[in-house]
Amino acid sequence: MSTKKIIKSRWFTITKIDDETYDFCEQKHWEKVHSYLLIGKKRAILIDAGIGIDDIKKEIKKVYDGPVEDVYLTHAHYDHFVGAAKFKYIHIHPNDYGWLINFPLTLDFVKNELSSNRQVFPKWFDINNYKIPKFDCILTINDNEIIDLGERKIMAILTQGHTPGHLCYYDTKKHYLFSGDQIYSGELEIFYEGTDPKKYAQSLERLLNLPINKILPGHYDLDIDVNIIKNVDDAFKKIQKEDPNFIKHGIYYFNDFSIHY
Repeated sequence: MSTKKIIKSRWFTITKIDDETYDFCEQKHWEKVHSYLLIGKKRAILIDAGIGIDDIKKEIKKVYDGPVEDVYLTHAHYDHFVGAAKFKYIHIHPNDYGWLINFPLTLDFVKNELSSNRQVFPKWFDINNYKIPKFDCILTINDNEIIDLGERKIMAILTQGHTPGHLCYYDTKKHYLFSGDQIYSGELEIFYEGTDPKKYAQSLERLLNLPINKILPGHYDLDIDVNIIKNVDDAFKKIQKEDPNFIKHGIYYFNDFSIHY
């Protein structure tokens, strides 16, 4: 299934996956973060909301004229939740709830991360005004919980490892996997505070037997082979043979991805 780019705004590249699914990619930032609009017969939701450099809620109006009040987060890292500030309801797994209430990283650290890799910001963006938002309504979503959009059901799948409460979201009809930071083509990061390579490896087992037509990742290349899940699982098994307790920290390189723990 190919994708077709339909709109390039001043910050986002908006890609139509199908008539009910749109990708909002922050292509101009080095992290190339993806957020996804999912439209059902009754309502629409956003999976992740990006870095917050531009107003993603305003950009949604370019492809969908209905209300969008709910953001379902894959996890509580700033590059996926800061853009949710203008939405009414924020949903997160209980294990990551505390990070939204009291984000543990300093604002200076976040700004340095945003600006790394020789990032050039547009003239209309002033990083001095960048903030980590406080949300008025944070709701929890649990493992195996179903989000009913009306003739479209999305299942939350707990995939611990990148964070304690990382969730993938699975479209039970279209067989799309919104994989967040669990699976993408690039450096898979399991070295931050709260990460756990053992749990990350175990979480892959939950995804292996799902019928998946398309993986929609949290970062980088949008069109990736669905076999990447099996390839990442094989890579972890190879690493664990040499380092069962994940003690030898470093970066391990494979064909389409690397694993950093």
